Amino acid sequence: MNIETQRLLLRPLREADFEDVEQHLSDPAICRMLGLEHCDQESVRMEMFEHLRTRETLGLEFRQSGSVIGHATAAPLHPLLAQDEFLRSLGRGVSLSFVLSPAFQRQGLMTEALEAMIPSLFAQGLDFINCGYFSFNRASAALQEKLGFRYYSTHPVHRNGEEIETIECLLLRSEYIARKHGT
Repeated sequence: MNIETQRLLLRPLREADFEDVEQHLSDPAICRMLGLEHCDQESVRMEMFEHLRTRETLGLEFRQSGSVIGHATAAPLHPLLAQDEFLRSLGRGVSLSFVLSPAFQRQGLMTEALEAMIPSLFAQGLDFINCGYFSFNRASAALQEKLGFRYYSTHPVHRNGEEIETIECLLLRSEYIARKHGT
């Protein structure tokens, strides 16, 4: 699946994108936001290959330069969430995650990417999209709120030797459609 926006081409990642992805995934701040314990090349390479195997991972190619500046993944729900009775009652859902190179943040690019990606996910027959963030990631919280996600739950997780909270949010297809139609 390819999705074009004004400044981006969202497309499946290719092995040739590794250097671009390595550059933003090896940034210590990005590693922390993703909950990665290590930012070394081997760990990043393993992360990249995992994303390459995920069919719903789209690289965010900056059209002006042709470089991949981030990526977004729609993956099956985490097992903890997949067992949640309420979520199961909602129907089909995926978990959305995303990352953007620090050099391209605060320019509206991730908003642009996700505003283009979300309708295509709902067009696949999904009933909801889950998206989470660590409690210290205020930028992700603000973006999710802007996109219409609403709080669902909080879970403690252990990352890098510390216990932190992950905040889970939901975007329901019915609410998304109503919001887009102004009802």
